[in-house]
Parts: sequence; structure tokens; C-alpha cells
Amino acid sequence: MINFDRVQWPVNFIPSVSLIIFYALYRFLLGDLKYIFLLAGGIGFAFHTHFTAVFYPLIVLLCLPFFPRKRKLLLYLPLALLIFLLFLVPNIVYEIQSRGSSSGSLIKYLSTYYHGLHLVRVMQLTKDAFIEFENFLLPQVKFLKYLALPIVLIIILLKIERKKALVLDYLFILWFLVPWLVFSVYSGEISNYYFSINLPIALITVSFLTWQILEMKIIPLKILVVIFWSYFAIVNIQSFFKIHPQGLKVQKQKVLEAISRGEKIEFKQGVPESYLYYIYTRK
Repeated sequence: MINFDRVQWPVNFIPSVSLIIFYALYRFLLGDLKYIFLLAGGIGFAFHTHFTAVFYPLIVLLCLPFFPRKRKLLLYLPLALLIFLLFLVPNIVYEIQSRGSSSGSLIKYLSTYYHGLHLVRVMQLTKDAFIEFENFLLPQVKFLKYLALPIVLIIILLKIERKKALVLDYLFILWFLVPWLVFSVYSGEISNYYFSINLPIALITVSFLTWQILEMKIIPLKILVVIFWSYFAIVNIQSFFKIHPQGLKVQKQKVLEAISRGEKIEFKQGVPESYLYYIYTRK
């Protein structure tokens, strides 16, 4: 998880925004209506981080049957929608200025890579759907990533107040199921960070499972868990110090050398050198 944030790029925001939206939706479904504003703001901001933000409206739609049936909600909904739309103002302005170039590109992109829902593709993506659990498992026991969520779902039903348990379980399932099924209709290349929406949920799941084991009175099992996490910590700390991310240092040096040679770096979206060239040549 730490390594995920050691290189600066927009997808760093995916896990934290995902956790905010999860928490806001959880509190809202339990009847705390004011959290609909945090939910709207979180989803709006998500659309400025990565295209996987499309998962959140789908999740909210699937939660509609469980929305609190309170009159005050009729007053809150328009304001929440306004908060969401405020985040989209830059996108809307750009669409108007470019005469719908982004929406046109999006439609073309979807028509190119959409191939329908097929069971074979769903099965192929099973590994990716639960890949975020691998952050908390050693290579020798990666198969446990398929067991952690079902076990925790059952424990939650047995240990937690029924209403909270049902809402938690439902959201846990949606957070994994929606990305899994959506990407199953997508024929393009898939990177592992496309599923990083699940990272905080995987952390919660593993933490909850660890806590439940430590609450048990089976001493050998407690010792086993302590040994596992101690070894896990040592291995990952060693791995952490072996990696030396260069950040923008190397790119800055390359750009300055190119400028000194009189070379021009053309603008390319997402390429750090082109942004640095623009900054340095206008100072």
C-alpha cells in the first residue's frame, strides 16, 4: 500500500476516495441523511482522479432500494445533486468549448472495447477482482484471497447488529462485484490499479479478521497470527528500503539538459517531461 503512493500520479487518490465514499454511503444507508452530501462530493471528486469512478454511480443505483424513506431526503437530494454537478463544471465547460470532443471519444472508446458479458471473461478476471488482498498476503498463501471476504461476511452477520451487518455485507459485496462485472464487458488491457477501489475494503476485511482471531481464546491461533504479521512486517520493511523511487528528479535533469542543447519537447498528456519543459521555458 505504501509503494502504491511512492510515485506521483492521479490514481493515488483512488483508494482514499473509495474509502470516503464507502463510509458516506454506509452511514447514509443506516439513516444518517447528512452523509449524502459527503457521498455526492466524494463521487464528484472521484471523476477527476480516474475513469473507474463510473463504478460509484452504479453502486449507488444498486443501493436505491435501501435508501432511507424519510421526507427530509426530498430536501437533501437536490442539494446533493448540485454538489455533485459542481465538481463536473470544468468537464462541462470543456465539452462546450471542444464541441463534445471528450464525449465523442468516450462513445467511440466504449464501442471499440465493449464485447458483452460472458461467463468465460468473468472467470478470467476472478484473480484480478480479488488482487488487492495480495497486498496483505505472502506469496505462499495467496490463495487465501478468495476466502477472506466470504469468511468476514459470515462473521459480520454473526457478530454485529443485524441492520448494520446487512448494510456492511451488501456494500462489501458491491465493492468487489461491480468492478468485476463491469470489467468483464471490457476487452481492453486491464492494469492491476484498476481494482484499487477495493484496496481499503481489503484492508478493513483483513484487519477485522485479525481482530476476531485475537479475540478468540485459542492461544496457539493467536500466536500464529502474531508470528504471521511480524514476519509480514519484516519482509515488507526490507522490500520498502530496497526500492528507491526517483520521483521527478531524473525527469527534471533530462529536461534541463534538453533545453541546454536547444531541443524542443512537444506536449504529450501525462508525460512529465512535457509539463516540465513548459514550466522551465517560461520562467
